[in-house]
Amino acid sequence: MPSNPPPAAVFHYQLTGRLLSVNFPDTATAESAHRYLSALRASRVLVHTGFSATATLNLVSGKSEPLDGLSYEFAAEEAGTQAFYYSGEDSYVVRVGDSTVFAGTGPVVTVTLAENLDCESFLFERVLTHGLASALRRAGAFELHCAAVTDPETEVSALIVGPSGAGKSTLALQLAASGWHFSSDDVVLLAASGNIIEAFGLRNHFALTRETITRSGLADLHFLLHGKGFSPDNKLPLLPQDFFSARQVQNCVPKLLIFAHRIEALQSKVEPLDQAQAMKRLLRMCPWAFLDQPVAGRFLSILEKLCRQCCAFELHSGTDLLGNKLYTASFISSIINQHDA
Repeated sequence: MPSNPPPAAVFHYQLTGRLLSVNFPDTATAESAHRYLSALRASRVLVHTGFSATATLNLVSGKSEPLDGLSYEFAAEEAGTQAFYYSGEDSYVVRVGDSTVFAGTGPVVTVTLAENLDCESFLFERVLTHGLASALRRAGAFELHCAAVTDPETEVSALIVGPSGAGKSTLALQLAASGWHFSSDDVVLLAASGNIIEAFGLRNHFALTRETITRSGLADLHFLLHGKGFSPDNKLPLLPQDFFSARQVQNCVPKLLIFAHRIEALQSKVEPLDQAQAMKRLLRMCPWAFLDQPVAGRFLSILEKLCRQCCAFELHSGTDLLGNKLYTASFISSIINQHDA
């Protein structure tokens, strides 16, 4: 990558016990990015002499360079714009519109922002999200789409894993409303502490669709359906601690993996999974473990350790787990009892 001009501003953030340095090309970009990062569990800190960042996210404005020597992997839509993914042995690139995220083998990730990119737009947030995730992987924190909850009686923590629409947020809402401790409804960062894998909630808030609020059956939340706080991706940011008395936890040591998917049946079913089956399902949820080749080995090691640490189950989530928070809590507790047995 070519050399870049000195940043106009440099902020430092703590996240998952890592220190992330973020360089900005101008104050407007810095202010917008800071608002976004503050909605996550990133705390801005003053760095004193002797401290060094675990990873650096370098935001620059300009024209993206040609992608020579990289293999095209796939494309997906991001905020109404096509995102293209490329990988090579020593690099990983995401191009979203005219903006590019470049990550190599080192701790610095460079995000080249298109000159016409509105830093107040949802597209800017998506570009920043790709850059942040790439930097965090290089800092040893790897993303997994799941809800993270803890049974207040047994203190056993579970990750409810599944793609969008699997019912993660619906289950997390009902469990939080019934008194379970909660960390996240959608994304955690996995990090190793010795031989233990910890899961850190990424966001301070839950991000709920109208369907999630409706399916939860929580009457106290129905008034939110008539509000105007939904984001461009049709999700409502909700601070669960404003509605539930249960404790929000920053991180947990998961002991259960629950792979959830919805079925149109009256009765839910649970099936135990062995480590190989659990690993296969985790890999489906974590394409970056292959796509981001410079850190693929570290990512795979984290997932393997997580599988060894946890008992795993597949949850065929039926309509009985909708609208009755106490029944849902009892049902998920029964899975924990299978783990203890």
